[in-house]
Amino acid sequence: MKRKKKSRGNFLYLLKEAWRSKRILYLYFVLNIVFTLILSAAAILTPRYLIAELTGEARVKTVITIAAVFFVATAAAGTISAVVKAGYEMDISRFRYSFISRMKEKIMRVRYEKLEDPKYLNEFWRVTSATSDIEFGVQGILTQLFVLSANGVSAVFYLSVLGKLNFLIVLLLIADIYIVYLLREKASKYEVEISRKASPFGRRQRYLTNVMGNLAYGKDLRIYGLSNILLEKLMLNHKSRRKIDVDIQKHHYGADLAESILSCVRDIIIYSYLICSVLEGRISIADFTMCFMAAATLTVTLEKVFEDMAFVKGDLFRIDEMRTFLDLPNEDEGGPKETVPVPQADHYEITFRHVSFHYPGTDENVYTDFNFTIKAGKKLAIVGINGAGKTTLVKLVTRLYDPTEGEILLNGTDIRRFALQDYRNLLAAVFQDISLFAMTFQENITCEEGGADGERLLAAIEEAGLSAFYEQHGKNPDLPLTKYLYHDGVDVSGGEKQKIGIARALYKNGKILIFDEPTAALDAHAEYTLYHELAEISKGRTLLFISHRLASTRFCDEIALIDGGRVAELGTHEELLEKKGKYYQMFMAQKKYYEEGEAAHEA
Repeated sequence: MKRKKKSRGNFLYLLKEAWRSKRILYLYFVLNIVFTLILSAAAILTPRYLIAELTGEARVKTVITIAAVFFVATAAAGTISAVVKAGYEMDISRFRYSFISRMKEKIMRVRYEKLEDPKYLNEFWRVTSATSDIEFGVQGILTQLFVLSANGVSAVFYLSVLGKLNFLIVLLLIADIYIVYLLREKASKYEVEISRKASPFGRRQRYLTNVMGNLAYGKDLRIYGLSNILLEKLMLNHKSRRKIDVDIQKHHYGADLAESILSCVRDIIIYSYLICSVLEGRISIADFTMCFMAAATLTVTLEKVFEDMAFVKGDLFRIDEMRTFLDLPNEDEGGPKETVPVPQADHYEITFRHVSFHYPGTDENVYTDFNFTIKAGKKLAIVGINGAGKTTLVKLVTRLYDPTEGEILLNGTDIRRFALQDYRNLLAAVFQDISLFAMTFQENITCEEGGADGERLLAAIEEAGLSAFYEQHGKNPDLPLTKYLYHDGVDVSGGEKQKIGIARALYKNGKILIFDEPTAALDAHAEYTLYHELAEISKGRTLLFISHRLASTRFCDEIALIDGGRVAELGTHEELLEKKGKYYQMFMAQKKYYEEGEAAHEA
């Protein structure tokens, strides 16, 4: 019962969405029903009246009139029906694309934690089946409904014709085809249940296919001979997926076999009855022809009706999954009903007060009762071993995640009380894994489509050390980057990519600067230059700087060493060296490593 209510709800949801955004679809439905009914009636009534006339008075004028009416009616109805169908297909495609847009918007606005959850990613790729194919999901269901509604009305007409002959014939037809419908529905239910297991295989196939054709992986594939390994993984994935497909096909094969047997028995009974009725004189040859055609056409029509009903009912799970996905809360939802404005200030202080945090799906805390302050207008460096929680700290400050317990304050106010975008407008961040988009050079820096501030753009280019790159490419702000979308796109080096990310942060001109390993791909000279630039541009701003190179943190006012989910050491570079604690040990180890590397290089 619960399943039926859910299916009904998904069905009504789709119809309501169609009424809300594409009401013309309902006009197409009505027109299709009308003209399909005309064609159906003409197909069985015309032969009946022609035969009745030819075996009766055989008036030539009447025969010609009947034939002419038939040809005009079918030609007109057929032409209009084709136009209606073409219009429906175009508008149903637009309707499907409206859902695609909503899905893409949702994945960009959903909470960030979902993007790091493999279970969610499997669900997302499965959910896309509701909109990615014209034969299933939104378009598939409404296309079948378009045909189903017209066939349903035609079936009622055929049943009314046969019902006048013998109502038991009608019951036999309905019972026979309903049994087939139940078998098909059972097979469809099984397909829905088993297809969920195929989601990881689909995502794995998309990943492997992307790697095989992605320029970024091309060198490693060839140098390290990874082609065979990837092909083997792909074939194993195909093999696992085929097992599921074969299992599904077996269940559908059973329904097909039952349909063939029942159809054979049904046809023998119906046609035997009609032949006996003619021989016994209960019906005329004309009526026999009409009933024979009605029975034959009704059989095919009802089979299609029940087949489409089973398809629609079975495929509504895609709509259910799509609705569930679209109902996921956006990252700016779930906060306080009333937000407070972000304070306007020259400097901003960030305070962690009794913050505990663990990632979703785990119970192990990264931070437990963490208390710390990033002072207003100061440059703070965060250092620590890998896995200490440095990047997690950035995710919390940027509100990609919220604390499990405790609060993070901006100038004394919990950051969750601000509108998310208003708060993020204060931030300018350079992440460790910088994203480069298939857009122009200017758009990659300004994150705007046109209307960029030319002076700010040039200043960001210069301060990020991109002047040489910019001049090399003719000072063209519309230079296309990457070859994903542009045949003349420019692929940039790792260092240039990192500089573009830095320029992006500088252009935004945020009051709070966050740099998470911003110099990982820069050479020593570029790194040294950038530190001096950062020291200059961060004056008067709050700066959070994360780096594994301890020597690079000297320009910061304070350095915090994170260890075990707490601030183990805090002070300037010189103060921490004097303490000869963990920071000192890490610094001396790095110093020795670099000195040995330089000695080996000179040798």
